[in-house]
Amino acid sequence: MWDLALSTNATGVPSDLRVEVRDVVADENQGRAIMVDEYAFRDTKRPVRNLITSTFNFRGGKISRQLDSCDAVSWAKQALGGFHGFVAGRVEFVRRWKAMGKLKTERPNAFNS
Repeated sequence: MWDLALSTNATGVPSDLRVEVRDVVADENQGRAIMVDEYAFRDTKRPVRNLITSTFNFRGGKISRQLDSCDAVSWAKQALGGFHGFVAGRVEFVRRWKAMGKLKTERPNAFNS
């Protein structure tokens, strides 16, 4: 997903993603960080400010598990707006379906690993 978020998309629109990482707390077993992503959602050109909490588990000095969470309703309202944002923010299946479609369109080889 990061490759998709940071690269030029299939229609030639470059990423304008800005990320602020803050409140990093970690020990040898686990960690947590807050990330604030700001960008224009390329499909709609709408500005998005997305607050993400990322938690990590470490094993042998490496990340063994990472889980990101954000407010999907807020993200969809900003990125999509209107009825589509309302539905996508509340129905996880719709968000996953759209994300998978975008990956398959813009990164068709992403599923060949």
